[in-house]
Amino acid sequence: MTDHPHSPVSMPGGLPLVVTTLTGLEHVLAAELTSLGAAAVEPSRRAVRCLGDELLLYQANLWLRTAIKVLVPLTSFPVRSREDLYAGASAIPWEDHLGPNSTFAVRGFVQAECFPNTHFPLLVVKDAVVDRLRKTRGGRPSIDLQRPDLELHLHLAEDRCDLAINSSGESLARRGYRITQGGAPLGETLAAGMVALTGWDGSTPLVDPMCGSGTIAIEAALLATGIGPGSFRKEFPFQRWPGHRRKEFSELREEARTARKKVSTTILAADLSPTATRKTRQNLQAAGLEKVVEVRTCPFAELPPPSTEGTLVCNPPYGERLQLEQLGLFYQELGNTLKQRWNGYTAWILFGGREALRSIGLRTSARVALRNGELPCTFARFDLYEGSRRRGGEAAASPPGSQL
Repeated sequence: MTDHPHSPVSMPGGLPLVVTTLTGLEHVLAAELTSLGAAAVEPSRRAVRCLGDELLLYQANLWLRTAIKVLVPLTSFPVRSREDLYAGASAIPWEDHLGPNSTFAVRGFVQAECFPNTHFPLLVVKDAVVDRLRKTRGGRPSIDLQRPDLELHLHLAEDRCDLAINSSGESLARRGYRITQGGAPLGETLAAGMVALTGWDGSTPLVDPMCGSGTIAIEAALLATGIGPGSFRKEFPFQRWPGHRRKEFSELREEARTARKKVSTTILAADLSPTATRKTRQNLQAAGLEKVVEVRTCPFAELPPPSTEGTLVCNPPYGERLQLEQLGLFYQELGNTLKQRWNGYTAWILFGGREALRSIGLRTSARVALRNGELPCTFARFDLYEGSRRRGGEAAASPPGSQL
């Protein structure tokens, strides 16, 4: 950048951050931020607000497991028209953040009646930035949608606009280790959040019996080994900000990459599909965790528990992936297998609908509302013990032709 504009994070009185996440994971993310040393941590809807400094921003991008983006808020103002949006965006001293030869991009979320064309507000903000810099510096920055020096994040909902600088670039859910995936992959942030919600601490086995491309097991392994999930990323946008503290960030990233603890328990990923377990092995190798997670090709009904107690976490097929008439039978078999073979375990299962939850035939001890993409889900806990064999009588044997 030219003309030595100020760093986007050089703010007096502490650096405010807004860290976005998924529905249902706000308090998990708040706990993560607190553990990193953030102050004034306040969960809100699909986000957590806090205060920190530039080093906390670096650490948040490297270490947060349930975050989507780490944003530096600039302003918030009411919007009822194109003129309101332009005026609010023009009031920001963009000359403090962008030189005339800098590049920038505007991305974001728009859901407002006054802007039926959701792309239009992004253009309005872009014009406001360019026009202000023409007046204050006599030149205009360029648009770069691939690798901008500064990425602006617009959130416009109803009649409120929030503008922020995105320090993360693409979603932090895209760790960089997943080189192959199945047809309905579970996102890394959701998988990490599910593992966190179980309370698993790495002292007992963790099993995913329907592992798909292995995301739950990999996220569990990253947690158990203490590897920072952001350490796989090649670059973050803040590395191109003026005043970037290169040496400190390099040290923090090296720590996130190499701070590996020995895992003394079993992490097991299994699936009846050889294609799924092949993809799991490929992703484990890309993450450097092929020696941490055991992989088996085996139907769930035949999978032996690795010990007498532990945590089972899985994301079974939803109704969208099963014919309606198969759905009840599939989850009935799943419940029977849990009751008959997994006593002593705590099972956490992600359900895509109420019918599946009813069909499993087990009583829940906890439920958390989550979203997998656009699909509302229930993440339910089942405490499996001898008495759970009975809920209206002994469990029936699994029907022939089991899909488990």
